[in-house]
Parts: sequence; structure tokens; C-alpha cells
Amino acid sequence: MPTLDRRQAERKVSDAAIDSTGEIIRAEVPGDRHVSLNIVADGDADYAVDVAAGTTGSTETPDTWFEAEEEYLASETNTQDVRDGFILGDRFIRVRVTSAAANGSTADVTLQGA
Repeated sequence: MPTLDRRQAERKVSDAAIDSTGEIIRAEVPGDRHVSLNIVADGDADYAVDVAAGTTGSTETPDTWFEAEEEYLASETNTQDVRDGFILGDRFIRVRVTSAAANGSTADVTLQGA
């Protein structure tokens, strides 16, 4: 899993399929960091940001995700252009599609840490 190191770093997924539900990006975040999320999509989907504190086994897979720490719902906002930022004290972050967009829809998703 990519780690957002102490300096400014980013993790980007281009043309992620958003026409089905599931995880589209994930990163490990060392220490308290300002994390920004950008999603630019060609279809309306719903997204959830999940966080996790740590692991007991594999360093790649968190034991427990705290789901829907933040949600972006097409019924409430423009989810074709999401721009948000927050201070993250959790070790892991991921973004999931929770309600799929139209068939063939994709998104460019970027997590940045500083």
C-alpha cells in the first residue's frame, strides 16, 4: 500500500471505474496530516471515506475500517467534482463507491497529504 510520507505526497488513480460499488483508492497516512481529496468524474456516484487506526497482522490491511467517516451523495451535492480536505489522525484512508454511476463511468481520484 502506498504511504503518504512526511513531506507533501499524493496517491492518484486515473480512470477508476465508478459504475460498480467498491474501493477505488487507499493510502497509509503516517502521523497527523492534512489530507485533501479530489474526485473528478464523468458520472454521478455516491462515495464514502473510510478510516482505520491500525493492524495486528499485515501492515497492508487494517483490522477494522470505520466506514462512512465522510460521505458525498449525488442526491445532495455535485459528486462529479468533489474537493475536500481534513486533518487525519487515522493511519489508513480509503474511498469507496457506495452507489454506482451509469455504465462506463470513470473518475480521477487523488489523495494528497501534507
